Amino acid sequence: MGGDGVGLRGGGGGPSSSWPVSAGGAGPSSPPTSLVAGEAWGALRFFTSHRDARRSEAALLLHGGVDVASRDVALKSGWTGLRLHPWGSLPPLLRRPRGAESLNTLSLVAEDSEEVPLVVTHGYAAGLGFFYRNYGAMTEGHEGIKGRRTVHAVDLLGFGLSSRPHFAPKTTEEAEGFFLDSLEAWRESMGLGRFVLLGHSMGGYLATLYAQRHPERVAGLVLVDPAGLRHEADPDGYVQRSRFWREDDKWKQWKIGAMQYLWHNTTPMAFMRLMGPLGKPAIHNMVDFRWGRMMNGVSESECKAIAEYLYHTWAADPSAEKCVSLIFAPGALARHAVEHRMDRVKCPVAFIYGEKSWISWKESERIRAEKLSHVPTTGCLVPHAGHQVFIENAEGFNEALRRALSDMRPHLGLHLDEKSAPKEALDVRALGRVEADATPGGSAFNPRF
Repeated sequence: MGGDGVGLRGGGGGPSSSWPVSAGGAGPSSPPTSLVAGEAWGALRFFTSHRDARRSEAALLLHGGVDVASRDVALKSGWTGLRLHPWGSLPPLLRRPRGAESLNTLSLVAEDSEEVPLVVTHGYAAGLGFFYRNYGAMTEGHEGIKGRRTVHAVDLLGFGLSSRPHFAPKTTEEAEGFFLDSLEAWRESMGLGRFVLLGHSMGGYLATLYAQRHPERVAGLVLVDPAGLRHEADPDGYVQRSRFWREDDKWKQWKIGAMQYLWHNTTPMAFMRLMGPLGKPAIHNMVDFRWGRMMNGVSESECKAIAEYLYHTWAADPSAEKCVSLIFAPGALARHAVEHRMDRVKCPVAFIYGEKSWISWKESERIRAEKLSHVPTTGCLVPHAGHQVFIENAEGFNEALRRALSDMRPHLGLHLDEKSAPKEALDVRALGRVEADATPGGSAFNPRF
């Protein structure tokens, strides 16, 4: 798979089509790399390997009609990270050479396209395979514009099939830098100029920070169910004030203490690894319950493919999964909420939420009015979908993304310092079916909330 002339077949929520793309990206790629812990001794300890993870990713992508293989893109040689010592927990003979990190990348390259490229980043404990139902829609070009859109989906450092260096950061700032510095090094290796950046959940949090740090690179920002927008004066104390606990519960403080201990000292992936050979059936049962029984439109074979992909990416050596307690407090509240840094965003911003998501879209209403008045914004609420909106209602998400990118396009060539667009209150009825027309009398970039 890969190479010139490889076709992207629409499917899994996208339109049926066949068009030539190149599996290669704009920059050099490294030779196939290995998750050393997975290949050398993880097969005995975790019952997985990098080869198994690669196969499971390819199988999942095929459910969306993507027959282009992902590849490892070596980070630019000058990148040093945050005093990381890759594979510090492994014996010296098994450690990877210093600076050998790479990010797993799926590149759907449209030749001679006039569209601004789209870069896609996933959320916590996920990977680029989660968007298997959406790549067809992502590559669609606009009417009257030559060619399709080039899409680069990337696994964040320490997740998916990317390198798994030892996670050294001890502060929120260092944890953010771990991802942002490696993403910028990846961009340099790819030779990308300006692009639209899409991020889901924690990926939306990081995408916003990247846009603030590198405004000259980000032409547009698409935030899908983004985590970390909301500010909480005492994020660690939020769990104590949560309505989840009954005031008369005599075990309340014990439960809160246990939850906080687990949040700071373990991860879902660590639990799965501890289960050894029972980890795989546990993941299959979880996915079957989450998408097979509760959601329509996700076939049994898709559920199996998602479960295999999740298992092999979760079972790999622990790395960046440890970031969650540094970036977020219990309840997924950001320790340094991005709303206080939104004034540094200099590009159009689109919000897409699942109607049933545990992350409230109402936070974006306030942030758009108070923090993003200097840039055009838009948004969609996708019905019949939760946090994994692009899987749970792929057609609705794809339509929302088409509209967001279409509305954003007139502004993609601008560096927005003073430009202002009128904002309007969110309308749940307009959001409900992702069918609202542009608001009469609004700007060229109309809110769709």
